[in-house]
Amino acid sequence: MFEALATTISDLDIPVDGDALDEALFLRDRLDAKLCEAVCRFDDTNEWDTAEGCASMTAWLRIKGRMTNSDAQRMATTARRLRHLPVLRAAWVSGEVSGGHVAAVVANLNDRTAPLFQAGEDDLVPMLGGLDVAGAVVAMKSWAAHAKETLDDGHEGEPDPDRSAHLSPTLSGGRLDANLEPEAFHAAQAALRLAMGNKTDDDERTPAQRRHDALAEIFTHFLDHQSDHKGGRHRPHVNITIGLEELTTGRGQGCFDDGTPITADVARRLACDANIHRVITKADGTVLDYGRSTRTIPAPLFQALCIRDKGCRFPGCDRPAHRTDGHHVAEWIAHRGPTNLRNLVLLCRYHHGVVHRPGWTIELQPDATVIITTPDGRKRRSQPVDRRALAA
Repeated sequence: MFEALATTISDLDIPVDGDALDEALFLRDRLDAKLCEAVCRFDDTNEWDTAEGCASMTAWLRIKGRMTNSDAQRMATTARRLRHLPVLRAAWVSGEVSGGHVAAVVANLNDRTAPLFQAGEDDLVPMLGGLDVAGAVVAMKSWAAHAKETLDDGHEGEPDPDRSAHLSPTLSGGRLDANLEPEAFHAAQAALRLAMGNKTDDDERTPAQRRHDALAEIFTHFLDHQSDHKGGRHRPHVNITIGLEELTTGRGQGCFDDGTPITADVARRLACDANIHRVITKADGTVLDYGRSTRTIPAPLFQALCIRDKGCRFPGCDRPAHRTDGHHVAEWIAHRGPTNLRNLVLLCRYHHGVVHRPGWTIELQPDATVIITTPDGRKRRSQPVDRRALAA
């Protein structure tokens, strides 16, 4: 059977045609349904533990199925949920509903509400099958809200599907998914709007990229100002390990503490305003010496910088000081640039990244005027907000 399937896939030549692609996707979806059924039965045997030594069905799928953790988790969760939803499972296998419909159902069920859906499967599944996936998502959200009202709201158990957040690593970084209650949604919407600010002419980011950067800025702002962990400027953000040669040359890469790689160029930008440890190791990685943490820009100097610059000094940017980093105009890593007011400017996280790009340069004049030169040679100026602070 599998040899025939492998031969069919190898010989398959899907025409560049919308109808043909549509049919191929439909058949793949039915195969996904069959695979999910098989995962459910395999999960029941516990062979992922007894025969393979894996910690869970998710781990088995990740290792043996060569999946990302999030994809493996999604398949395992779907298989377990469908174990008790025979009508939905059969409709998926037959093609009456799609994997998108199934995902809409599973995302809006928890252990409390699943029995209610199961009791009404005969009516609910045909209704969902008559909708497109977007319509099914809306219908299931409405159903879940009604189910929540039907049950005891004071019950403490699995989080409701309309109030949840998941953060998981991906091959290229990480993925954040959240279902927000109305109050949290409007708070998030307002925070993102403020963090995004007004779009400037030189900002070539897409709206989605601007939202991503704004969200990162919100997280960083919390870390900067939290009070649970005491320390200079409250910045326990990330740990990065990188060789001295890579850091000074800007070539090669380092890694975060979980092993995720980071380019040397990005590490140089982060090192502009960070705590630095000197670590001496043997060739095999054994740590011989771990030096004291040194602040690249001490807190008193950063406060003086805030008094002078007031906020991001990139021409046209309106980010306030509490949403900026200190940038060494002459890099302290590669060019031994001093850490003083004559060599520091405030830049928001986005424009801090801009000036570290190839071809961009930044100058700081004695009167604190900032001059930005673009890769095509255009010069833009930013005057200090308060000249009375220049003597600070």
